[in-house]
Amino acid sequence: MFSYIDRNVTDNKKTRQRAFNIKLFNNELPTLEKLKDRFPKIYENDFCIRCNLEKEDQVHVLTCPKNLIDIHSCRNKLINLLVSKTTTVACGDTCKNMCKTLEALKELHIPRDVSTRDADHLSFIDVMLGLIPITVYDIVLQKVVTHELADQIIDDVFVQFKLFLHTHIWKDRCTAVKKWETENGISNNK
Repeated sequence: MFSYIDRNVTDNKKTRQRAFNIKLFNNELPTLEKLKDRFPKIYENDFCIRCNLEKEDQVHVLTCPKNLIDIHSCRNKLINLLVSKTTTVACGDTCKNMCKTLEALKELHIPRDVSTRDADHLSFIDVMLGLIPITVYDIVLQKVVTHELADQIIDDVFVQFKLFLHTHIWKDRCTAVKKWETENGISNNK
């Protein structure tokens, strides 16, 4: 899920991706909410500099309306990755209705209002943060039969999905925040 070190040598790209995955899961990404808490004299408010509608916490980073891709595209990407990887391993015919089955899962639903989502029940927001619903695992397991294959598919899919989030949401957000910091005279020296 976080991506493991499989060689004696690592590269910066994989190290950054691994750090992103762990920080995302542990709610430690340096959002403006966190930066304001840590450096209140430097960061005077914690509102999203892209949309200016809400405080920029970790969930808002993933659901901000100014993201280049929306949350529905992210959900479709995850479902397509799951179906594609599972179909490659299993007989294609057995995966015929898998897409519809995944789309119908309540654990993959997108709440209408993210700020008032029910924390007692999984939603797609929780999946984006790093939780893997057992129902998703069970659907993959039904198609490929062995736990070993299901584990590998889930691992591969979620590594790819986290890379997708990092590339299409987090990097763009960081570029916008860095530009805003530069414009406001915020640097490592301040």
